[in-house]
This record gives sequence, C-alpha cells and structure tokens, in this order.
Amino acid sequence: MKNLAAAVAKSLVTCLVLILCLAAFARVGGSTDVDVRNDKDGFLEGRDYKMGGCWVILFVRVLPPAETVYFNYLSDGWKKQQEALKQAGVILSYKVMYTNMVHKNDYNVLLMTEYKDRATLDEAQQGTYDAIGRQISGSDEKVVLAFRERANMRTLLGGKITKEVILR
Repeated sequence: MKNLAAAVAKSLVTCLVLILCLAAFARVGGSTDVDVRNDKDGFLEGRDYKMGGCWVILFVRVLPPAETVYFNYLSDGWKKQQEALKQAGVILSYKVMYTNMVHKNDYNVLLMTEYKDRATLDEAQQGTYDAIGRQISGSDEKVVLAFRERANMRTLLGGKITKEVILR
C-alpha cells in the first residue's frame, strides 16, 4: 500500500512540474525566436507559393436530354443565389465548368464556388445559405420542390473543399 501511495505521489509531483513548465512557457508567449517574414505580396520568405481562397467544387452528371433545361436553371436560379451570396460578401466568385465524361458514370459539370477562407464557408453553412435561398425561391417548400425537379435532370456525384495554391 505504501508503494502505491509513493507511486501516486511521484506521478502527482511529475504532473505538477509539467503544468508549471507549460504555464511558464505560455506566460513568456511560447516564443521560439523564429522570425517568419512575408514579402509585400504575402508570400512567406523562401516560398514561391501561398494559399489562396477556399473552393467548394460539386461534381454533377447532367443527363443528356436535360442539359438545356439544367443549364437554363443554372443561368436563372443558381446564378441568382450565387450573386446574392456575392453581394452579401459570403463568396468571392463562382464558375460552371462543362467537361467530357470519361465513362458513363462520370461527371460532366463542375459547380465551383470560391470563399475567402474555410471559416467564411463554415459561417455560411450556419444559416446564410438558407436565408438567401428563401429570399430567392420563397419558402422552404419551394426550395425542396425545386431540388426534386433538378434530381430528374442530374445526379450529384459528390464534392470537394479545396484550397487554391497561388504561385509567384
């Protein structure tokens, strides 16, 4: 029993010493005296690239007979939503890319939306999207109905959240 008590006491003392060391390190700012410098264009010293905005890319397979109807929707409803998000300062830009399908289950449309950073994207997902969607479409029921109509025209195959790399 004495050995167990001694071991516990030793562990407590070790934990206390570690906590005091961490507190002292934090109090002096945790400085490691490493001076990282950015040049006038925001590139880190010694690097010829920097991280840019955050892009959300959706991969869509549009069924051939519905291409015209789907692109008309993008030109109307989707573009209105993107422009409203842009006016609200939520997004920086957006693009629609059309590509060839390598196989029958491949995507042929990319919907790309650029955000300043990941935090802006996360904030937008906390309600801004819904509020702007309701402003454009009317009610939540109309938004759901429009989503179901588009399901007959296309298949969402997934998406990616990416960071742009800006080269010097």
